[in-house]
Amino acid sequence: MRRTAYMAKTALNRWKSREICLKTNRNYYNSIVKKFLLI
Repeated sequence: MRRTAYMAKTALNRWKSREICLKTNRNYYNSIVKKFLLI
């Protein structure tokens, strides 16, 4: 019981960090695209 709760928590944290990473990557990509459009 305790172990499954820990597993769920770690999985949730991993998912959150992955989502944050994807968001930052998207923002980075968008900034690059904007720079190219300005040139």
